[in-house]
Amino acid sequence: SAISMYILDMDVHSRKWNLIVKGIKSVDNEKEVDTRNEVKLAKKLGIDAERAEATRLSACHRMAQTKDSAIFIRFTDLKDRDEWISNARNLTVADKISISPDMPPKIRPLKTDLLDFRKAMPIDEKHTAKIKHLKSFPYVQMTYGTEQEKSTRTTKKSKFEIMQDLIDFHELPDISVEETVG
Repeated sequence: SAISMYILDMDVHSRKWNLIVKGIKSVDNEKEVDTRNEVKLAKKLGIDAERAEATRLSACHRMAQTKDSAIFIRFTDLKDRDEWISNARNLTVADKISISPDMPPKIRPLKTDLLDFRKAMPIDEKHTAKIKHLKSFPYVQMTYGTEQEKSTRTTKKSKFEIMQDLIDFHELPDISVEETVG
Protein backbone atom coordinates (compact mmCIF):
# COMPACT_ATOMS: atom_id res chain seq x y z
CA SER A 1 0.00 0.00 0.00
CA ALA A 2 0.97 3.63 -0.31
CA ILE A 3 1.22 3.87 3.48
CA SER A 4 3.79 1.05 3.58
CA MET A 5 5.94 2.79 0.98
CA TYR A 6 5.57 6.09 2.84
CA ILE A 7 6.74 4.44 6.07
CA LEU A 8 9.68 2.88 4.26
CA ASP A 9 10.59 6.24 2.69
CA MET A 10 10.47 7.84 6.15
CA ASP A 11 12.69 5.07 7.56
CA VAL A 12 15.21 5.67 4.77
CA HIS A 13 15.04 9.42 5.44
CA SER A 14 15.58 9.02 9.20
CA ARG A 15 18.74 6.99 8.53
CA LYS A 16 20.34 9.67 6.34
CA TRP A 17 22.37 10.84 9.35
CA ASN A 18 23.95 7.39 9.79
CA LEU A 19 26.92 5.55 8.34
CA ILE A 20 28.07 1.97 8.83
CA VAL A 21 31.84 1.41 8.97
CA LYS A 22 33.26 -2.07 8.50
CA GLY A 23 36.87 -3.17 8.86
CA ILE A 24 38.08 -1.31 11.97
CA LYS A 25 39.59 -3.80 14.41
CA SER A 26 38.24 -3.95 17.93
CA VAL A 27 39.74 -4.77 21.30
CA ASP A 28 38.30 -7.10 23.92
CA ASN A 29 35.50 -5.53 25.97
CA GLU A 30 35.63 -2.36 23.88
CA LYS A 31 33.72 0.53 25.43
CA GLU A 32 31.70 3.01 23.36
CA VAL A 33 34.22 5.80 24.06
CA ASP A 34 37.01 3.55 22.75
CA THR A 35 35.02 2.79 19.60
CA ARG A 36 34.44 6.51 19.07
CA ASN A 37 38.17 7.19 19.44
CA GLU A 38 39.06 4.33 17.06
CA VAL A 39 36.77 5.79 14.41
CA LYS A 40 38.13 9.30 14.81
CA LEU A 41 41.73 8.08 14.75
CA ALA A 42 41.30 5.82 11.73
CA LYS A 43 43.66 7.61 9.35
CA LYS A 44 42.64 5.19 6.61
CA LEU A 45 39.26 6.94 6.52
CA GLY A 46 41.00 9.89 4.91
CA ILE A 47 39.69 12.47 7.37
CA ASP A 48 42.18 15.01 8.68
CA ALA A 49 42.86 14.16 12.35
CA GLU A 50 41.92 17.63 13.58
CA ARG A 51 38.73 17.61 11.50
CA ALA A 52 37.85 14.10 12.69
CA GLU A 53 38.25 15.14 16.31
CA ALA A 54 35.95 18.14 15.73
CA THR A 55 33.23 15.96 14.20
CA ARG A 56 30.24 15.79 16.51
CA LEU A 57 28.67 12.35 16.70
CA SER A 58 25.41 11.65 18.49
CA ALA A 59 26.15 7.91 18.49
CA CYS A 60 29.11 5.71 17.69
CA HIS A 61 29.11 2.07 18.75
CA ARG A 62 29.67 -1.48 17.55
CA MET A 63 26.67 -3.12 15.89
CA ALA A 64 27.26 -6.29 17.91
CA GLN A 65 29.44 -7.47 20.79
CA THR A 66 31.41 -9.77 18.48
CA LYS A 67 35.05 -9.14 17.58
CA ASP A 68 35.59 -6.58 14.81
CA SER A 69 31.87 -6.07 14.19
CA ALA A 70 30.68 -3.11 12.11
CA ILE A 71 30.42 0.35 13.68
CA PHE A 72 27.26 2.45 13.61
CA ILE A 73 27.86 6.21 13.43
CA ARG A 74 25.15 8.87 13.74
CA PHE A 75 26.23 12.40 12.89
CA THR A 76 24.75 15.61 14.26
CA ASP A 77 25.64 17.53 11.09
CA LEU A 78 24.98 16.22 7.57
CA LYS A 79 27.95 18.23 6.30
CA ASP A 80 30.24 16.03 8.42
CA ARG A 81 28.52 12.84 7.24
CA ASP A 82 28.84 13.96 3.61
CA GLU A 83 32.55 14.66 4.10
CA TRP A 84 33.11 11.19 5.57
CA ILE A 85 31.16 9.46 2.80
CA SER A 86 33.01 11.52 0.19
CA ASN A 87 36.36 10.46 1.61
CA ALA A 88 35.19 6.84 1.56
CA ARG A 89 35.52 7.01 -2.23
CA ASN A 90 39.30 7.17 -1.72
CA LEU A 91 39.41 3.87 0.16
CA THR A 92 40.95 0.96 -1.70
CA VAL A 93 40.47 -2.78 -1.40
CA ALA A 94 43.84 -2.89 0.38
CA ASP A 95 42.47 -0.66 3.17
CA LYS A 96 39.94 -3.38 4.07
CA ILE A 97 37.56 -0.69 5.35
CA SER A 98 34.17 0.20 3.94
CA ILE A 99 31.86 3.08 4.73
CA SER A 100 28.27 3.07 3.55
CA PRO A 101 24.97 4.77 4.37
CA ASP A 102 22.69 2.96 6.79
CA MET A 103 19.69 1.26 5.18
CA PRO A 104 16.59 -0.36 6.66
CA PRO A 105 17.09 -4.13 6.94
CA LYS A 106 14.21 -4.87 4.53
CA ILE A 107 15.92 -3.04 1.65
CA ARG A 108 19.53 -4.10 2.27
CA PRO A 109 19.04 -7.08 -0.09
CA LEU A 110 18.39 -4.60 -2.92
CA LYS A 111 21.92 -3.26 -2.51
CA THR A 112 23.31 -6.78 -2.10
CA ASP A 113 21.78 -7.74 -5.48
CA LEU A 114 23.57 -4.83 -7.15
CA LEU A 115 26.87 -5.65 -5.42
CA ASP A 116 26.57 -9.28 -6.54
CA PHE A 117 25.93 -8.09 -10.10
CA ARG A 118 29.03 -5.87 -9.89
CA LYS A 119 31.11 -8.74 -8.52
CA ALA A 120 30.32 -10.78 -11.66
CA MET A 121 31.28 -7.94 -14.04
CA PRO A 122 34.51 -7.97 -16.07
CA ILE A 123 37.28 -6.24 -14.11
CA ASP A 124 37.54 -3.21 -16.41
CA GLU A 125 33.79 -2.59 -16.23
CA LYS A 126 33.69 -3.25 -12.49
CA HIS A 127 35.96 -0.23 -11.87
CA THR A 128 33.41 2.07 -13.52
CA ALA A 129 30.51 0.89 -11.34
CA LYS A 130 29.15 3.35 -8.79
CA ILE A 131 26.37 2.69 -6.29
CA LYS A 132 24.08 5.62 -5.50
CA HIS A 133 21.64 5.70 -2.58
CA LEU A 134 18.27 7.27 -3.36
CA LYS A 135 15.60 8.81 -1.11
CA SER A 136 12.78 6.71 -2.52
CA PHE A 137 12.10 3.60 -4.60
CA PRO A 138 14.24 1.90 -5.93
CA TYR A 139 16.48 3.23 -3.05
CA VAL A 140 19.75 2.13 -4.70
CA GLN A 141 21.00 2.21 -8.26
CA MET A 142 24.25 1.40 -9.98
CA THR A 143 25.73 3.16 -12.97
CA TYR A 144 28.56 1.66 -14.96
CA GLY A 145 30.30 1.90 -18.30
CA THR A 146 32.09 4.65 -20.17
CA GLU A 147 30.94 8.26 -20.42
CA GLN A 148 29.73 7.50 -23.95
CA GLU A 149 27.84 4.35 -22.95
CA LYS A 150 26.56 4.69 -19.38
CA SER A 151 24.23 1.98 -18.13
CA THR A 152 21.98 2.08 -15.09
CA ARG A 153 20.79 -0.88 -13.08
CA THR A 154 18.31 -0.99 -10.21
CA THR A 155 16.54 -3.74 -8.34
CA LYS A 156 14.66 -6.40 -10.24
CA LYS A 157 11.91 -6.19 -7.63
CA SER A 158 8.82 -4.10 -8.24
CA LYS A 159 7.32 -1.75 -5.66
CA PHE A 160 4.61 -4.34 -5.13
CA GLU A 161 7.15 -7.08 -4.34
CA ILE A 162 8.94 -4.81 -1.88
CA MET A 163 5.64 -3.99 -0.17
CA GLN A 164 4.86 -7.71 0.04
CA ASP A 165 8.24 -8.21 1.74
CA LEU A 166 7.40 -5.43 4.20
CA ILE A 167 3.98 -6.77 5.09
CA ASP A 168 4.36 -10.22 6.56
CA PHE A 169 0.79 -11.39 6.98
CA HIS A 170 1.90 -14.47 8.87
CA GLU A 171 2.93 -12.33 11.83
CA LEU A 172 -0.43 -10.59 12.24
CA PRO A 173 -2.30 -11.73 15.34
CA ASP A 174 -5.50 -13.66 14.87
CA ILE A 175 -8.23 -11.22 15.83
CA SER A 176 -11.75 -12.43 16.33
CA VAL A 177 -14.69 -10.18 17.02
CA GLU A 178 -17.37 -11.38 19.40
CA GLU A 179 -20.89 -10.22 18.91
CA THR A 180 -22.44 -8.72 21.97
CA VAL A 181 -26.13 -8.35 22.49
CA GLY A 182 -27.17 -5.52 24.76
